[in-house]
Amino acid sequence: SGDKKELNQYIQQIRPFLPNFAFANINYRLVRSPETKFPTQENDVRSAINFLVDRSDEMGISKKYILLGVSAGGHLALLNAYKKNTQSGDPEAVINFFGPTDLADMYRNPINPATPLLLGAVVGAALPDNPNAYAQNSPVTFVNPQVPPTMIVQGGKDSLVAVSQSTILRDKLQQQNVPVQYVFYPDAGHGLTGTNLTDALQKVKEFLDLYAR
Repeated sequence: SGDKKELNQYIQQIRPFLPNFAFANINYRLVRSPETKFPTQENDVRSAINFLVDRSDEMGISKKYILLGVSAGGHLALLNAYKKNTQSGDPEAVINFFGPTDLADMYRNPINPATPLLLGAVVGAALPDNPNAYAQNSPVTFVNPQVPPTMIVQGGKDSLVAVSQSTILRDKLQQQNVPVQYVFYPDAGHGLTGTNLTDALQKVKEFLDLYAR
């Protein structure tokens, strides 16, 4: 579930931090039937990236881009950044706000009892029946020394995506010597508000000052 309109208010909040950036807030098809299970969503994001870069001159924007996603969008941002499967080149950086990173671990160690059932519907199979599908849709599978600098934001009281999803990715990136910034808010849930949100946006700016020039 969800819609890109949910992020409109946050884009307005982040604009003052990044005045030289153009923002593209994109949708992707939701899982409604077997025909729209993974990797439909990943492919939709890739198509949007290619569309924007191909038309960057007429839009008056740079061909350089970063990917930022929240929750499921963070998962899709990571997949597109790490798989290097777009015709438009690699992003300068990727920012993940509490998105899943290892679907097999999420299936085996759910913090919500419904998680395995939901993952089965999204992936199209239970983990024991198709472990490869879970691997192919997990960003951690594709971490290597060439993936872009990554920022990870996580709340300590997230009831949908376990903290371990963020630390698994952080640790693997560190092992591969990929620049990674891990931002942890102990009292935050699956979403940021107030001073936590303001602080996170400031950290996004500082991160992009380093890696998106």
